[in-house]
Amino acid sequence: MKYVGSKNRIAKEILKIMLPYRKENTYWVEPFVGGGNLIDKVDGFRIGSDKNKNVIDALLSIKNHIDDLPKNNLEFWDWVEYISISNKYSKVFVSEYNAPKKFECLYSKEIASSLTKHTGSKKAIEKLFTFSG
Repeated sequence: MKYVGSKNRIAKEILKIMLPYRKENTYWVEPFVGGGNLIDKVDGFRIGSDKNKNVIDALLSIKNHIDDLPKNNLEFWDWVEYISISNKYSKVFVSEYNAPKKFECLYSKEIASSLTKHTGSKKAIEKLFTFSG
């Protein structure tokens, strides 16, 4: 999951440093699990916590309803539209490169996007969308 503070881009590198210190049959504990970008790459016993109750609620909802999640890009945008319409308490935002016409771009910025170690990086326009109906 991408967000400010995400460890997604460096997870593999820092886990190479951290995991050798883990003893067999011990728990991996993350007190600030956030988007789960480390814990999802660790095998065995795991405990994820976070100060933000909404983060934990979201992760538990995903875990408990994994079969209900969108399976492809079209399903994803339909799902975002549905939760945007049905959720009257908060606004839904999606950070992505493109979105269907029903979504309004609120922000865009050119970024260097890393691809793989073989292809290097490319410039891309990261955008922030919300459902506009």
